[in-house]
Amino acid sequence: MHPVIAVIGGTGLENPEIMKDKTELETQTTPWGEASTICTGIVGGEKIFILSRHGKNHDKSPTQVNYCANMWALKQLGVTCIVATTACGSLKEEYKPGDLTVLSDFIDMTKYRLNTHVGNAVEKGGPRGIMHLPSKPAFSEPLRNLIITSMEDTGVSHHKTGTTVTIEGPRFSSLAESRIFSGVYGAEIVNMTTCPESTIAKEMGLHYASIAMVTDYDCWKENEEVNVENVMKQMKLNAISTLKVLLNLIPRIMNFDWTDEHAKLQAICKGSHML
Repeated sequence: MHPVIAVIGGTGLENPEIMKDKTELETQTTPWGEASTICTGIVGGEKIFILSRHGKNHDKSPTQVNYCANMWALKQLGVTCIVATTACGSLKEEYKPGDLTVLSDFIDMTKYRLNTHVGNAVEKGGPRGIMHLPSKPAFSEPLRNLIITSMEDTGVSHHKTGTTVTIEGPRFSSLAESRIFSGVYGAEIVNMTTCPESTIAKEMGLHYASIAMVTDYDCWKENEEVNVENVMKQMKLNAISTLKVLLNLIPRIMNFDWTDEHAKLQAICKGSHML
């Protein structure tokens, strides 16, 4: 199977020295409505797609992102492998601002989002039925391993595993919530976009893994409480490390033999879909 790569996020990738021959695609219309902005271009010598999750003007909150439309649009464009980037807060001292984390699991605390693409929008062409999709593993293990290898090769500060709590947002956690997420749930980081994006991608038979970029200590660490100004400053620094990883990673994904893994994933999706 010849892989086709999409990167979700876009931070720093608009740099013409990074993405060559950049072209913004026409708005992609799906059974769930319009997808976020998608561009195509050359990164690391390979043609890839880049989806700006929150829109090119960052005008969609985490709840307003049309996750079903975004994943469907990428699949219709032929994408098979998705590397998502996501800003996150740390719930543990050792997960420092500036660190990158290869997500290994999630806890979904979202409330208002469409969390499956199956059984809704049927009248507009969406699939019928119900999909009881297994969530273990939460992400594509082969893709996670490739990301870890690239992080080791580029020498960026990183963590090979991490459980994220995905909150609804757009507000940050309360102190009580932050303490529960860390102490009771045992999570390492908190973010706002991994769910339901990751599970919808998996439902569609797409290999999905995520690079979480630590920007702050949420609100549990005294005198280092999260705020937008500090998050944006740290994001600019995180983008440098993330781009190093992506440039190393993309050729690895292209050279990996996805045949067996892709067949396994398609079988899981087919076996989970009840019509």
